[in-house]
Amino acid sequence: MIEDAPAPPGRRRDLLLGRPVPFHPVLFAVFPVLALFAANVREGVEIADVLPALAWVLGATLILLALLGAAFRSLPRAALVVSVWAILFFSYGHVWLPVSRGAPTASGLVLREDILLASWALLAVVAIVLAALIRGWLPAATRVLNVVGVFLVVVNVATIGWGLFTSGARADLAGAVPLDPPDGELRDVYYIVMDRYGRSETIRELFGYDNDPFLDSLRDRGFVTAEESAANYPKTAHSLAASLNMTYLDELTRRAGRGSDDWVPVYSMLRGFRVADSLQSIGYRYVHLGSRWEPTRVDPAADVNATTGLSEFGQVLYDTTVAAPVARRLGLFRLDPRERERRRLLEQFRILEEIPQDDRPTFTFAHVLLPHEPYLFEADGSPVTEAEEASRSPARNYVGQLRFANARLREVVDRLLAGPEEADPIVIIQADEGPHPVRYQYNQLSFRWPLATRSELREKLWILNAYHLPGLEGVEVDPDITPVNTFRLVLREYFGADLPPLPDRTYVFVDQRNLYDFVDVTARLEEGETGS
Repeated sequence: MIEDAPAPPGRRRDLLLGRPVPFHPVLFAVFPVLALFAANVREGVEIADVLPALAWVLGATLILLALLGAAFRSLPRAALVVSVWAILFFSYGHVWLPVSRGAPTASGLVLREDILLASWALLAVVAIVLAALIRGWLPAATRVLNVVGVFLVVVNVATIGWGLFTSGARADLAGAVPLDPPDGELRDVYYIVMDRYGRSETIRELFGYDNDPFLDSLRDRGFVTAEESAANYPKTAHSLAASLNMTYLDELTRRAGRGSDDWVPVYSMLRGFRVADSLQSIGYRYVHLGSRWEPTRVDPAADVNATTGLSEFGQVLYDTTVAAPVARRLGLFRLDPRERERRRLLEQFRILEEIPQDDRPTFTFAHVLLPHEPYLFEADGSPVTEAEEASRSPARNYVGQLRFANARLREVVDRLLAGPEEADPIVIIQADEGPHPVRYQYNQLSFRWPLATRSELREKLWILNAYHLPGLEGVEVDPDITPVNTFRLVLREYFGADLPPLPDRTYVFVDQRNLYDFVDVTARLEEGETGS
């Protein structure tokens, strides 16, 4: 490769003293990681999830810089190439997203990706050629890149610092509920939350699929289905905060303010929550089977965190890189984000089936992102590719994944109920929310829930809610029970807790800029509305 031309002897010392150190590759490598953290610093992302990504990109950058520096025999030239490659590596996903939209067929989507990958490869080669040919303006280019890199890093570090400083209104959770455990063996308790699983009426109207046979199969296994149930809130965080702590979220309105867009207060209610705390206080082992979604991925208060795979932060970062499509094309499916998520979901079901093997009383919370998108499963469990998902109707995608989820849930339930009847566990299979309305999907940040039509509210808020409550034959489950009362019922009837039922109400927040400005829409779900 071409070496830097030596300076004239008389000017060599001055030139060396004035030559800028090319540290910009490090800055351009860490910038995407910091930018993603800065954009999500109030979304519950943990610093512990960011540090491994920073370590990986720093290590890879320094190794690449050393190899290319030896090849070029010039650190500034190598630095120029590494910075360009870093930009290309991390920007691919951001460019691919708009390019992929509107592809008429699966083959058209593949063609567009082929063209974009070829363009990226060409730009990577061009960077090498330019670095080899550049001469007089290399020091100036190094200075400019250093300054730009410093600016990008400083802006994002400042944003992160401000976000961490101002996200201090964490929820003040109540302590464990006093429980009076029954004599004899304690029953295992399973709380399985299926994300975006709508009520049967919703699924029939929106997707043309009759889900009643699945509900019948649950009833055949001893479940009671609350067929008029609605979520207490329209988003996972709010909904789970209510069900896991057995309370409405009025306290968050007082602490954070109606106009707050800070997710941290509600996310803090998803870890060390009151239901698990109460059951742990009487000897239950708490198994947390988290999703890829950061707020439920792990719970430090759990006795066992059975989470597998990358964090949501790591997965989103990986999906923005060119490594994702290249790994898929090379058949490295273990690196493919869709295959990773498929494995995670399959592993959740497998772990659920194995928990009964432990003789200790166990409370298990499982947050399963099904039938939540991305749509990864055919009804028989075979994989759905990204191109296939893009070319299919929303109904086909949703129903296929729903049918797979139903089949695995039946298998899990059969395994959980396989022991002696007197030791049958308490099993709640419940959704946190229903599918996204179309208008909301295209404008999530500014969508104003109080202005949603009745149909949109029903789509989002009518949910699956099924209970297996062995030994409580004389206790009725109200058909319109909401999740906030789920564990009030369980802890009251099985453990003597002083937890009277709360009124079953459904609230929406104004929009995602006003997360704690709640409006009661219970009546609108139940009654007609002009123009809805």
